[in-house]
Amino acid sequence: MRVPSDDSFQRDPEGRSERLIYWVFMLLVLGLFVAAFVENPSSRKLSVPFLLISWMVLVAIHEFGHALMAWIVGWGVHRIVVGFGKPVFQFQVRGTPVEFRAFPISGFVEPYKKDLVAPRFKDALIYAAGPGIEIVLAFVMASIVGFTTMFTRTNDLGILFMQSFSVAAVAGAILNLIPMPIQTENGWSANDGLGIIQSLSRSDADYRISFDPRG
Repeated sequence: MRVPSDDSFQRDPEGRSERLIYWVFMLLVLGLFVAAFVENPSSRKLSVPFLLISWMVLVAIHEFGHALMAWIVGWGVHRIVVGFGKPVFQFQVRGTPVEFRAFPISGFVEPYKKDLVAPRFKDALIYAAGPGIEIVLAFVMASIVGFTTMFTRTNDLGILFMQSFSVAAVAGAILNLIPMPIQTENGWSANDGLGIIQSLSRSDADYRISFDPRG
């Protein structure tokens, strides 16, 4: 997700009860998968954990897609955050702080304007880059294994993982492109789809008002 400089909605769980609910849910899902696999072993059932793993990997790829597009169009990035909860580790890319948090199922990027050349289109491109890179990856996967094989049931673990990865990529892109507001503690924020629409509907004057050459 590409957001303004406010990550209040990416807060830590507020207390032990929320943490307990989260872990109970995760253990329940894992238990149901193990029970189903033991009852009727099948490599195809590995598509469930493959899908979850792919989703978490794609969260990072999605956020770096936003950041990469910001750099390509000549803008800057304050920081990249992957996940929510407590920070696990941090590093820097091109001088930009990158933070991985405990639960990598969402994330955000904070870009900033460094110029006012076609700001509406640059902003829209940055919003679109996250879901866009997911669609590109799904197409690449399908090209590698073949589009027919991509939609064929298989027990081959390699192909099964690529199928699961592609499904997660396409699903993530679609969910992010459906225009909708997201409620945060400080009000409502646009998701990628709504952000694209709002960027293109704004005027260049709107961007000049909020422009700070110092970033």
